[in-house]
Amino acid sequence: YTDPKDQPSAQALYDSTQTIQPEETPARTPATATFAAGIEPTVPVDLLKAYQFLKKKALTVTAEEILNPQPTTDFINAFSESLTIELNNAWADGTADLDRLAKETDPEFDISATFAADAEITIPGNIAYGNQSAAAFHSFKGFAAALIEDQRVSDALKETLTDALANGDSFEDWKTTIDAQFDKFGVTQLSSYRLETIYRTESAMSYAGAQFARLQQIKTKFPFWEYSAILDQRTRTSHRALDGKIFLATDSRYWPPLGFRCRCTVILISKAQAIRRGLTKPDTITPEMQGNLQNAEFIGDKIGSYNDWLKHSQQGMSATYLNLLQQTFETLLNDLLNAA
Repeated sequence: YTDPKDQPSAQALYDSTQTIQPEETPARTPATATFAAGIEPTVPVDLLKAYQFLKKKALTVTAEEILNPQPTTDFINAFSESLTIELNNAWADGTADLDRLAKETDPEFDISATFAADAEITIPGNIAYGNQSAAAFHSFKGFAAALIEDQRVSDALKETLTDALANGDSFEDWKTTIDAQFDKFGVTQLSSYRLETIYRTESAMSYAGAQFARLQQIKTKFPFWEYSAILDQRTRTSHRALDGKIFLATDSRYWPPLGFRCRCTVILISKAQAIRRGLTKPDTITPEMQGNLQNAEFIGDKIGSYNDWLKHSQQGMSATYLNLLQQTFETLLNDLLNAA
């Protein structure tokens, strides 16, 4: 097992003539104080700053370049590096939080002894469970998200410019609407709804993936886990129905998050607790309960669901973007083979 923070950043996956120098940022609040408490984390400033490269491009290039968009190197570098760092941070926080849950569940369980020699712990080379391959996967996810977001914004700018020119507006007139357009895209400090969804979903998935990966290392001590929903007026009915349901430690199908902005968490059940409670098997999840979940893509194989989403996102991508994505995917495969 290798801490993803020790791995190279996503910047190494993209060859650029300009390097974005990291700026000093305020101390971050660990995800253990956000996800675990049902609080939605704040979007990092560096992710918001990355969009300034796209805005600057829109204001400085020619109309022809807007109508024939090419990858924006500065944005891709800045966005992918920032998101990759956040995913690795969320992974580390998820691992730490599972350790905390284990200690709270069974105070006699000696976590420090169990993980005294991380390098000696062997985990199957399967990114579905995290492990040393998580860092490579996070780099790929960060880069893929940056590519997709770059093309999404570039295509939207192309569409608005095309409409403006068709309506008799000049290119200079169109430039005066840039700020409003980016607000509409949901990627500014004034309006960040889209970026919030990207960041919170991706970091929550990394956080939860780390939790589940850690549980696989101590599953003989903690054979079950319990679904725990935050029961308030915001709780989805389908998630409320899962509250208190018992699952095997090896069952990740319903491990939260189970939807966008899902605030649900888990409760570990030790072997001693299972004996006292008479637990010998997991609860049954009915087809009706599963069918009522709003975001089916979050159920079961989350890696497989991500692959499906990525395939869908590739539709309509230009050849240039697709080639960059393919090159990065090949780098991911090499990293995974080296880590296995």
